[in-house]
Amino acid sequence: MNTLARFAITLLVLLGLGGCQDENRPRIEAVTTASAASPESGKATGNLPRIALVMKSLSNPYFIEMEKGARQAQTENRAELFVKAVGLETSIDQQIQFIDDIINNKSADAIIIVPTDSSRLAPVIARAHKAGIHIINLDTRLDADALAQEGIGPLPFIGVDNHRAAYKAAAHLAASLPPKSEVAIIEGNSNAINALRRSEGARQALEAAGMRLVASQSSWTIEQAYEITGNLLKQNPELRGIYCISDLIALGVIRYLADHGIRQVKVAGFDGIAQARAALASNQMVATVDQRPAEQGYLSVKAALDAIAGKPVTGQIKVETELLTRTSVRQP
Repeated sequence: MNTLARFAITLLVLLGLGGCQDENRPRIEAVTTASAASPESGKATGNLPRIALVMKSLSNPYFIEMEKGARQAQTENRAELFVKAVGLETSIDQQIQFIDDIINNKSADAIIIVPTDSSRLAPVIARAHKAGIHIINLDTRLDADALAQEGIGPLPFIGVDNHRAAYKAAAHLAASLPPKSEVAIIEGNSNAINALRRSEGARQALEAAGMRLVASQSSWTIEQAYEITGNLLKQNPELRGIYCISDLIALGVIRYLADHGIRQVKVAGFDGIAQARAALASNQMVATVDQRPAEQGYLSVKAALDAIAGKPVTGQIKVETELLTRTSVRQP
């Protein structure tokens, strides 16, 4: 492999076991991975464009796939890429610190940001933009009003139509249930626009199908979803369907149902991670959404390279989603 071959630098802080998430896996507080000649590795980078991919937690397999796509674009296009991932989906201050460090150290020509909070990151994104760093918004859209308050116009965005995709998955869940069944939604971070759009789409689909939405609660981890499922079923013993706005949440729900021998509740998710596909194949889920994270990661690096090269990069690059069901994952 040449000097651009990937060299991983991983900073792990062990915070104890991850509960229902994985009893044998330490919780990750922060991860930095860098190519061999990147600024993070301490080696000279020459004239290669430098890109920082600032992500949510790599404890979610979805973001691991996104990084893989970004790495592919890096190796195909001679660029330096370093990835900074927070420990938790809600580690907002940690993401802000990552970006401030990049600004202060002048270690990147472009930042690709998957924000943990669509509004609270606007000030630091504005600081980076004003420092001459190109910004590409990936997966979770930054809030346009919050950016405008910082004097920043719309940024290039790469992602999916979360509302439309969630609507399809929730509609499939509803179609698998008896008429007027009681259903619930387990939502994610209310400060992330993609979570809000998924919740809105699912709610509209369930209501349009005549389902009785009896509860909606927030979670973004397997262990929280496990606990919430127990509470939902205690409060709503006739519950027959749960829509989860991420597959990690769905895995927590599935684990609770399996542990307690509950078979009458059907589950749908969002992300299309490998564990969810396996759950579909084994009839533990009825639907999820593949939003092609590797393609999103790949396109974000390409967009960053174009921006660094002075090419116009504006508007939205929309990645198509695919509804995954038991039938589709069983196809050869």
